[in-house]
Amino acid sequence: MIGTATEPTVEQTVELVATCKQQTIVNIKIRNWLGSRQAFNATYTILQLTGGHGLQVQAPTFLDVPGGQIRDYRFSVFALKPCNSVIRFQFTNPSTGDFTLADARIQFNEGGSMGTINFNGNTRQLYRHRLEIENPSSKRASIQCTSTHQEISFLPQSFAIAPQSTSTVDILMRPTVPGSGEASVSLTSEELGLFKYLVKYEMKNPGVEKRITFSAPLGRDSQQYVRFMHFGKKATVYQISLEFPAEYSLPQRPANAPDVFILESKLMQLQADTDGQGIEICVPVKFVPSRLQDTKAILCIRGAEGQEYKALLVGRATAPEAQGPIKVPKGKGLLIEFKNPLDTATEFAAQVDQPVFSIDKKSFRLEPRKSTTLTVAMKTEAKATGNVANTLGIMDCHESLKA
Repeated sequence: MIGTATEPTVEQTVELVATCKQQTIVNIKIRNWLGSRQAFNATYTILQLTGGHGLQVQAPTFLDVPGGQIRDYRFSVFALKPCNSVIRFQFTNPSTGDFTLADARIQFNEGGSMGTINFNGNTRQLYRHRLEIENPSSKRASIQCTSTHQEISFLPQSFAIAPQSTSTVDILMRPTVPGSGEASVSLTSEELGLFKYLVKYEMKNPGVEKRITFSAPLGRDSQQYVRFMHFGKKATVYQISLEFPAEYSLPQRPANAPDVFILESKLMQLQADTDGQGIEICVPVKFVPSRLQDTKAILCIRGAEGQEYKALLVGRATAPEAQGPIKVPKGKGLLIEFKNPLDTATEFAAQVDQPVFSIDKKSFRLEPRKSTTLTVAMKTEAKATGNVANTLGIMDCHESLKA
């Protein structure tokens, strides 16, 4: 009998689907067709590569198989971008020149998220997460950064990585609305493919952020500006109000008492913060004391989507202070306005401490924050020369109020 041996065909083909940017282990089963041990030299050739470049293969160069046995030959593959590849392996007995062939058909697809970034805390704070991106290729790679959430930004927005090196990018988030959710971050490169990350966030409003202290004597007022920063990416209308929690309420305060803290406006409209630097919210608040004791309130600034700013207002009333001096022409009356600074209707008594002066009202009753006019005159028969000092005192049954 005469036989002719031909070159072997591909004995087996392994097919699998792999994920880009992940090291994938592939097994090929190699059979020793002889009854005695064979030591094979292993080599490979990339026959086909479509849709990408930069396929990396790490494979052993030697395989020892006992006679009549089957052994696993393991190698790893890695691809930056989606592609289809065919890798042919040849296992050769160097002593005889005999060999066997095997193919690996691998389809690389983009995977899901390469990692999860968590941001948890208070709104309007700036959160940062740093990513390190590697360029294992032999080409310079350019990367563009995008996100599905408008309050996520990047530093830098785009960058380049030299061959065989790494670079970093900061993922930034400054949330303005409370709540939780998910977003995606994509770093896209023509050379390196897609780097995709999942962002999970849970944010709440911070509560009272600052304390503003006012001080004014009874009968006067004090004004301050409460400032916050608006970081919203679209124009927002804010509602401004005052709240008086139970622990801040004044004892025996009349239900219809006038406001101690007065807002100039209860609405404020701000444009979108387009550059990420923030737009200042400036709210004027006036403190008008009505009792000789501290008063507290919460200033609340709220947007329609749940944005909220809070500040503790503390008003400290001090004893009334004398006003003047006021020059009274001899023989003529001088009109002096007096307002009731208290939060209840009050009976007042007025007097002067120099007999050369007279006053037209010795007593009067005023509702809260209402005013009256007193006429102070210097008597024509007065013989005093030079300057005469006089104090006009206006008193209720509790306190002395000097005008």
